[in-house]
Amino acid sequence: MTTHDNEERAARGGQLTQADVSKLFAAKKYEEIAQARADGRCNVMMGGEPPRDPGKEITAADISELFKARRFDEISQLRSDHKLDHLFDPTKENNS
Repeated sequence: MTTHDNEERAARGGQLTQADVSKLFAAKKYEEIAQARADGRCNVMMGGEPPRDPGKEITAADISELFKARRFDEISQLRSDHKLDHLFDPTKENNS
């Protein structure tokens, strides 16, 4: 893949397109395709959403959207990871 392809992929948040996967498949880079899938870099191509930015603070609006989409497992995981602590008790500083 060219530098231009890499720049375009970076602009898409690292998500691969069908063309990217086709190029990797033609080059017999099956392990790279499998790793991209495991990393969630094929989510958009497969009709899903891109993975969350780990550094982004989750807002109440984000949680509302997750509830509307019935993504309860993801909310539970965020809560387990203490990514929602600031929403439950905003008087305390996040020391994580």
